[in-house]
Amino acid sequence: MPTARTVTPKHAALLMISALLLTSTAADTGERPARHRRQDTSPPPWDIAIVESTSQHEGHVMDTEWLKVATALGHRAAIVPQTFLDDPRNLKDKEILIVASGLIDLPTQRRHTMERFLRSGGGLYLQSEYMVSHPGNVAFVDLVERLDGHFQWTGEVSGDLASIAIRGPLSHTPEPVSSLPYYWWGCQGRGLEAFLTWQSQDVGFAFCPARDRPSMILTTSDQDWIKNASSHPESVALMKNIIWRLGAERRCTSRP
Repeated sequence: MPTARTVTPKHAALLMISALLLTSTAADTGERPARHRRQDTSPPPWDIAIVESTSQHEGHVMDTEWLKVATALGHRAAIVPQTFLDDPRNLKDKEILIVASGLIDLPTQRRHTMERFLRSGGGLYLQSEYMVSHPGNVAFVDLVERLDGHFQWTGEVSGDLASIAIRGPLSHTPEPVSSLPYYWWGCQGRGLEAFLTWQSQDVGFAFCPARDRPSMILTTSDQDWIKNASSHPESVALMKNIIWRLGAERRCTSRP
């Protein structure tokens, strides 16, 4: 019968140093900690960062509307400054990131932060708007391309897109909602799963990178429906479903 191994003081010290080095390496990557590196998703409640939108315009209260919905669901949500996206390490404990404005500046470093978040298994809602050239639209295409997908914005859809249809999982999980009563202009596109459609024109999209860890990016090409969500129960229901899908159901029904 083998004898028990004696652990000398030197051996114990080396083990401690190795453990510290491993911890330091994981922290320096700016990616999510080991507890999130798994094939499935974490159960709610989730930690949610909402990038502010009111500095662009005081009436752009999409950040506040997202905060109200997320906290009402019991999640740990907070509005953060735009500079939050300058350092990927700020997202190491977050399951969901919401960029609430489609008009704020998203330079290369901030898009890089979002890309790393997606590669580490995060769920991202990135607001876009009705013009192809708006920062959110440009960033959405850039992120999809960086993550081996393909997507193209094809042009504006003008006017009040009332009764816009909601398709797929976002129309029923966890709350049933078939359409939005208010959606002011939009941008149509092609190449990805579409979940918002107005008269055969797709204006809301989902992309799931083909990665070992499930991740997802969602966008809608109008922010006014969120800005005015408090006046429309259907809008609040869709926001709840978006949070749920980003946190629990990061799977797309189709990929190009």
